[in-house]
Amino acid sequence: MCESRTSVPAGQVPQGWEVRRLEQMIEVLDHMRVPISAEERFKRQGTVPYYGANGHQGWIDDYLFDEPLVLIAEDGGNFDDFASRPIAYKISGKSWVNNHAHILRAKNGNKLDFIFFTLAHKDIRRYIAGSTRSKLTQRELKKNEVLTPLSPAEQSRIAAVLDTVDEAIAKTEAVIAKLKEVRAGLLHDLLTRGLDEHGQLRDPVAHLEQFQDSPLGRIPREWRFCRLGDVLQTQPRNGYSPQEAPAFRNGYILGLGCLTSDGFAPVQLKNAPMDAGLDRFLLHDGDLLISRSNTRELVALPGIFSDVGYPCYYPDLMMRLVPKPELSAEFLELILRYSVSRTWLVASATGTSGTMVKITGAGVMQIPVAFPPRNESHEQQRMLAVRNAVNDEVRALLQELTKLKSLKSGLMDDLLTGRVRVPESITDGGRHT
Repeated sequence: MCESRTSVPAGQVPQGWEVRRLEQMIEVLDHMRVPISAEERFKRQGTVPYYGANGHQGWIDDYLFDEPLVLIAEDGGNFDDFASRPIAYKISGKSWVNNHAHILRAKNGNKLDFIFFTLAHKDIRRYIAGSTRSKLTQRELKKNEVLTPLSPAEQSRIAAVLDTVDEAIAKTEAVIAKLKEVRAGLLHDLLTRGLDEHGQLRDPVAHLEQFQDSPLGRIPREWRFCRLGDVLQTQPRNGYSPQEAPAFRNGYILGLGCLTSDGFAPVQLKNAPMDAGLDRFLLHDGDLLISRSNTRELVALPGIFSDVGYPCYYPDLMMRLVPKPELSAEFLELILRYSVSRTWLVASATGTSGTMVKITGAGVMQIPVAFPPRNESHEQQRMLAVRNAVNDEVRALLQELTKLKSLKSGLMDDLLTGRVRVPESITDGGRHT
């Protein structure tokens, strides 16, 4: 996102556009807000959305508004992160808004959707007061300058184009969320039923004799049940603990962000220090890592390292696991992503300050695991192939989502500055903008 999407150098305002103060375009309905405590709201659960500074916060049994509106935080907003997180959002229908959000209604023929898009990622930090909790007063809100077409029809056309991209983004995100749900269910089926030689899930009801009891429940009879430590070549080994080193080598230390809910991603690489002892933490393609310190939601995330073209080392906040030949690293990563394994590990995590918790190598070794031995049956490979096919779908959709978001960013840069004009042949498609 651009830092100042709606700013135009003096003398370069597009023909048919002007710079307006926001108060010329909107009516502020803050006088209609009704504060309500969390305790009272708990007693008044209902079906009406309840909104605050940064979006939907719950439900209530009555409404204050019943129309399309734009909300922008009064305090506690994403003002410093405007480029990546919206500072304004649209609502419609019955709603209740608390006193932490300004409520905007379009006036003088201006289009609400255009107002939303021109504010959503706008840098308004010069209008913000307060050092500990940023606050946007109503007075400062109204002083905001907005570059806008004089024609309401052109405002509508711009909003229609951006709405179309937003809809595509929302649909793609919904498909990704659904596919991840499917993946979680598939993971459960695979790790409790397995795949027979025909690639079909075993049926524990129709083929009772093919299953055995275990502390993890019924599992295929030929599977092995044990503690994870029994199938590791060595104890889990923590990574490099940073020392003071003024010089850097041609390589990287992984950041915790490299272990994601979808596996390893080289998204957070830090310069590796010049340290003689660093080489024992050098990673090789296919190494299995797990985060050992993070929040409860993110601790114990596994990932298979893939070569990024430069030497990479893992940090003290991660462990490296080396399974015995009977269990492939990729299949062990599958087990560690299973909700039962994660629940076990997170339950063993300890923490004394803030939200950060830690797991230990000893705790990892105690995880109960069940798996098909890595032998001539190739069941591990069959199961991984099914999981990987779903992962490929998720990955392709995530790439499409990235392209759509990049497209939207470019369109906003062009359309909201008037550098590119939307043809009159493009209409709002019947939207009430």
